[in-house]
Amino acid sequence: MTFTKGNTLSVGKGRPPLLFSDEECDFLGQELVAAVKKSIADKDPMVHFTEWYAITKNFCYDDWDALRKRLCFIQYYKTAGDLMALSTQKNTTLSTAYGSRFLGVYSRDLKVHEEEISKRKIEHEQKVKAEALLKTVTSPNDTSLTDLISSIRALSKQEE
Repeated sequence: MTFTKGNTLSVGKGRPPLLFSDEECDFLGQELVAAVKKSIADKDPMVHFTEWYAITKNFCYDDWDALRKRLCFIQYYKTAGDLMALSTQKNTTLSTAYGSRFLGVYSRDLKVHEEEISKRKIEHEQKVKAEALLKTVTSPNDTSLTDLISSIRALSKQEE
């Protein structure tokens, strides 16, 4: 067990993340966007934030995570991510697997679209299953009606 500066007790985690003031967030945000734009202009676009926060700024991941969650930094973070995504889409050739993962991380529109498709697919599958169960019912007194009700209840619980 180790103790960090102040009254914070840390068990094997090292020091707590850095705390950034609003002014520092604004400055670092402008610096991040400028670094991404410069990398694009230099025809060597960044493909991940690690290049900036770990290599350029020497921040550990916990510091980066704390910074990117600050309200005063979020707009810069989103802008830089959008710039990286657009630049990579236009200017580089990525392997299919890496390209798909990259776009899923940096292109919010694509991510939202894929989530909508996934949701519709699940809803369609549930509808098909429910219709198939309804077709198996031959009469109200049939025991399969009880099975149908149980299956519908199970499907509705899966949605929750």
